[in-house]
Amino acid sequence: MVERLRKRYTAGGLSCAPLTHRRLSVKIDSVKRALILDFDGVVVDTEQLNYDTWNLAFDEIMGIHIETGRHALVGLTLDEIYKLWTPDDLSEQMKTTLLERKTVLYFEGGKTRLSPVPGCVELVRRAHALGWYSAIVSRSRRLRVLGTLDLVR
Repeated sequence: MVERLRKRYTAGGLSCAPLTHRRLSVKIDSVKRALILDFDGVVVDTEQLNYDTWNLAFDEIMGIHIETGRHALVGLTLDEIYKLWTPDDLSEQMKTTLLERKTVLYFEGGKTRLSPVPGCVELVRRAHALGWYSAIVSRSRRLRVLGTLDLVR
């Protein structure tokens, strides 16, 4: 278990902190560094488009439109998203229909509305130039993440 962060330092402009374990102290020269980024809102600003396309899908299919704002979706599971629009229990078929329509609307709108978060591309390039690994993590479905990355290339 990591007890504390020790001695902050900067390597090529990227801040890192070596970790000290109760029984093992790791020398920084022997550690491979990694940059791990969340996807939605960190790599690509998807919040507004996600909110808008959920609203469109619910409006087209069920006649329901809400005005909670994009921040209401942050961190929600799919089931929580469905409950945000309607307290009714939706059938699995209805959930699938809504998600499929939302996904189509998302990729249509994403062609013109999505772009990388400012500074993100440069950060990843600097990390790679320093020999760092990089990874994107997300609770979003893999195909949506990959499709979104294709749109913002």
